[in-house]
Amino acid sequence: MRMKNKGILAAKWLSGLMLAVAVVGCNSDSDSDRNVRSGPRAETEQGLVEGMSDRGMVAFKGIPYAAPPVGELRFAPPQPHAGWGDSVLEAKAFGNACLQPAQASFGETESAEDCLYLNVYTPDTRGSYPVMVWIHGGAFETGSGGGTYDPVRLVREGVVVVTINYRLGILGFLAHPAFAEEGEPGAYGDYGILDQQAALQWVQANIGNFGGDPNNVTLFGESAGGHSVLTHIVSPASTGLFHKAIVQSGSYQPEQMPQETAAVIAANFATAVGCEADTAACLRDMTASEMLQAQAAATAQGASFLPSLRPDILPSSIIAALNAGTFNAVPVLMGTNLDEWRLFVGLGILGGNDVTVENYVDQIQSTLRIDNNTAQALASAYPPRDYNGSAALALSALGTDAIFACNSPLLARNLSAREATYVYEFADREAPPIVPGPEGFDYGAAHAFEIAYVLASEQALAARGATTQQIALADAMADYWTSFAKYGDPNPTSGTRTFWPAFEEGNRSFLRLVPNAIGYAPIADFEDEHKCYLWNAPPVT
Repeated sequence: MRMKNKGILAAKWLSGLMLAVAVVGCNSDSDSDRNVRSGPRAETEQGLVEGMSDRGMVAFKGIPYAAPPVGELRFAPPQPHAGWGDSVLEAKAFGNACLQPAQASFGETESAEDCLYLNVYTPDTRGSYPVMVWIHGGAFETGSGGGTYDPVRLVREGVVVVTINYRLGILGFLAHPAFAEEGEPGAYGDYGILDQQAALQWVQANIGNFGGDPNNVTLFGESAGGHSVLTHIVSPASTGLFHKAIVQSGSYQPEQMPQETAAVIAANFATAVGCEADTAACLRDMTASEMLQAQAAATAQGASFLPSLRPDILPSSIIAALNAGTFNAVPVLMGTNLDEWRLFVGLGILGGNDVTVENYVDQIQSTLRIDNNTAQALASAYPPRDYNGSAALALSALGTDAIFACNSPLLARNLSAREATYVYEFADREAPPIVPGPEGFDYGAAHAFEIAYVLASEQALAARGATTQQIALADAMADYWTSFAKYGDPNPTSGTRTFWPAFEEGNRSFLRLVPNAIGYAPIADFEDEHKCYLWNAPPVT
């Protein structure tokens, strides 16, 4: 059973996932005397920046990597930043998050259109270190590269970490032909992806001055960030901008939207806000608050804002490019979580959308946007009695398998045909939750729960209730991730970790990440557990 649109509702529910942070802007130091130093400094093409020492790292926060995308640059490719001349940019506070709706589950987020900032974290000793560039998740509608993500354990392993912001929602992904570049009729949309590419170009031009090696860059991200990483793997415009890739829970909806479909969504949006005439100028004249209100109305009607096909940026969808072998062949580490969809079911219950035995078929139908007969068949394949009588857990398992888990081995099979590929499943069902859960509902190893095992300090993990064994798993994951960034192989040179075999013909296996029991198994075991025989034809064996 192959469902072309099985991930559409994922985009809608993923918009509820925002790991929110409060961020503030940064200002240039008006003191042009470069001999007066109060913190570590680095030179960029735009000017000198001054950072700060932070727990054994050097942190440079809120560095603009492109001009503010405002005015005529709204719905346009990012442009170079003009720089700050002889002044010193005080890079000690995060830049604005990009415009996004506030999410009640995760708190208020300050955001603005002037938001194309990145943050650089380096070891406090000079060198030429591998670079890891993090792309945040949030359904391409929420999130930022700011304080939610703490790279201290990764930097301690001897890498430079860069976190970035990029345009979100309508401002990042509205694909209206009115914004086509002159002489390039298909060059419109995907501005958030173009922002990410501009950030990667900034890394290539400047990271050497921060102690990073521009010839050893690993792109990594989770959820929408992981989907972005896969997009760059298949984008010809990203060739040469990175050398390795880590995809965390990014395998959803690999059949990306045709540009024609995205253009219809954009036209409907323009009509809804009264911009049918002189569309480009009209949409650029809307205030930020008007834009957010219109985006909320469009989302309520089922619209989602995701990367769409574009001839110069994304000529083929992820799955089509991987099937054809037309992609940037780099080593890849990728995986999913055992209970991905439990997060969205739990958030839905908190919002009043209870899942019961009585409405179970309707819930399946709305989740996958399928007909009633197919939903009935799937209800028989995922009966609540197999999940302690819980329709909510049954729906969670179905959503996990259909939207996330079973795409992962399909993508890995094609990636591994050309480059080393390593597959994992994060399966710590006692992981500290990132949000409160409904009473009696167990999130398990839900979507995004692995992030803190990679991008949080030991102290933060312990404060959230992580055990000694879970912190040890986090240390192992940091070791695997940074070893992969250094060498294209997650197996540390010390040999003290469980060996992680590559996913390859004759040995298609995955690593199960659980406290005290890291181990690998045949991918057939993974596919059986996730009922991939229902979703993939043929199965990966």
